Amino acid sequence: MREAEKTRQEAEETRIHMEELRREAVKQLEVVRRAVEKQRRENTKVLTDEKESLTHDDPDKKIRISLKEHEESERMVQYKAKTVDAQLEEISMSRVEEESMLEEKMKEMEEVKEATDTALRSAEIAEEAHCIVDAELRKWKPEEL
Repeated sequence: MREAEKTRQEAEETRIHMEELRREAVKQLEVVRRAVEKQRRENTKVLTDEKESLTHDDPDKKIRISLKEHEESERMVQYKAKTVDAQLEEISMSRVEEESMLEEKMKEMEEVKEATDTALRSAEIAEEAHCIVDAELRKWKPEEL
C-alpha cells in the first residue's frame, strides 16, 4: 500500500510541476510578445519620425537612429524571440516527458492496486479454507474420543 501511495504522490508532484512549467511558459511567451510588439512600435515610430523629418524643415527635436541601429535592434528582437521559442520548445518537450512519466506512474499505481486486491482475495480465500478445515477437524475430534 505504501508503494501505491508513493506512486500517487509522485504522480501528483509531477502534475503540479507540469502546471508550473506551463504557467511559466505562458508568462515568458507573454513577456516576449510584449517586448517584440513594443520594439516594433518604437521602430515604426522612429522610422515614421525619420521620414517626417526628412520631408519637413522643422527644428530637429526628435531622436533619430541610423538604419544600421534599426536593423541591429530588429536582429536583437528576433534573437530574443528565437531564444524564448527555444525555451518554450524545451518546456513543451519537458511537459511531454512529464506527461509520459505521469501515465507510467498511473499504470504502476493501477498494477499495485490490482496486486493488492488479488492478495486480499487470496488471503480471504485462505482464511475461509482455514476455517473450513478447523470446523472439519473439530467434527472429527469428538468422534475419535
